[in-house]
Amino acid sequence: SDSSGSGDTDALVSVGREKIGGKEYAVVTAEADIPSQFRYSYVVWAACPDEATIGKLRATKGIRFKVSGDGKIYTLRVHTAGVTDDDWFSADFATKKGQVIEVAIPYKKLRQSMQKGARFDRSSITGLSFLTKKSTATPIKIFDIRPY
Repeated sequence: SDSSGSGDTDALVSVGREKIGGKEYAVVTAEADIPSQFRYSYVVWAACPDEATIGKLRATKGIRFKVSGDGKIYTLRVHTAGVTDDDWFSADFATKKGQVIEVAIPYKKLRQSMQKGARFDRSSITGLSFLTKKSTATPIKIFDIRPY
């Protein structure tokens, strides 16, 4: 939570184990309330995978995960060693309010917003992050993240 003279910002990201659809998962839950008067209003939460997981991410063609959403659009960002300006390779995904859906994002769909035509190099993956597209996110849950 962050307070400033121009408004109050609240963001909460938590990790825990939950039973969803009869199966237990490690679940990341995120919610945010950022005043819309800020020009760039978003919340980011990142995963810093261990070396074994990095190896799996680098050896596959994409990432799958499940999300229980709020009907808004979010962004998956894949961090790579060659990016030094935070213009991570990314792809948007939609959620359905109150429903669990599976999202599959092939690496070939990842793009940088500022570097048109830049090539994604999966051998340089260093991590993942998720980004809100709007200033407010009601609780969403992301789980069962895995390479495919």
